[in-house]
Amino acid sequence: MSSANDPSQADVTFTTGIAVTGVLAGIACGAIAGGIEGVDHFGEKTGIVLAAIGAVVGGFTGLRVARARVASGNALKAWCRDHGWIWLGSRTPYGRGIARFKPTVKRSKIFWHRARWEDVLVRDGDDIAGIFGVRRIDHDDSPTRYAAFIIVHYPGTCPDTTIEPPNITSRIPKLDGRKRVEFESASFNQHWSVNSKDPKQAYDRLDQATIEFLEKHEIKPAIEFIDELMIIRFDVNRAPRDDHRERLLQWVEEFSRVVPDDLMSPVALLDR
Repeated sequence: MSSANDPSQADVTFTTGIAVTGVLAGIACGAIAGGIEGVDHFGEKTGIVLAAIGAVVGGFTGLRVARARVASGNALKAWCRDHGWIWLGSRTPYGRGIARFKPTVKRSKIFWHRARWEDVLVRDGDDIAGIFGVRRIDHDDSPTRYAAFIIVHYPGTCPDTTIEPPNITSRIPKLDGRKRVEFESASFNQHWSVNSKDPKQAYDRLDQATIEFLEKHEIKPAIEFIDELMIIRFDVNRAPRDDHRERLLQWVEEFSRVVPDDLMSPVALLDR
């Protein structure tokens, strides 16, 4: 269900204006980089020459990047039209019908709060309300980190609970009242860390089928039930392409089918 404030869902034409903007940005970056490198290593005259060369190379690079961004955006919009999602680009997803997500997400233990959104998709029809978005963290001295988040509203009653592969923080005693939940499977306890505000309820809601699914599936995300949201974080190397995005959404669909119905009903996230 589109909102009047949503960006256009129509394909963008690669116009002269977009091309010129890309070229100018590339020229500026190339000239600055080339000039600085030249002056630092070879002196002012060589710096001027390298700045000119950098401007030319940067201009062509800027044109290619601008063209690629338009093509990528159009492809993502086409995917959304085919699968029942709405494209928001890098806009925050909370100013819509799913605005109620924001206060709960702020309390999440697995969400990347200091990252920024990109490639945000939403669906907020009567059947299912959800967000699929990539969060990105840039570091000056280390590679950029990405995580794909799927946030789904469900009418469930699970106490605040996290289910995640063991990490440095998952073994530390929680200060928010969540306690470690131990299951009969020693293998599951070794490979997954479950913490909940109500360990008994969490134990009752994660049955054998759920445990076996999490143990056997090759995808190992962090999962959180909080209020009436299920938040899932997939650590990825870059923003997912169509086939990878579909695999992640299919994982959520499969997970919703194996958990007990009193935890959550199956969800359909891919119109086919």
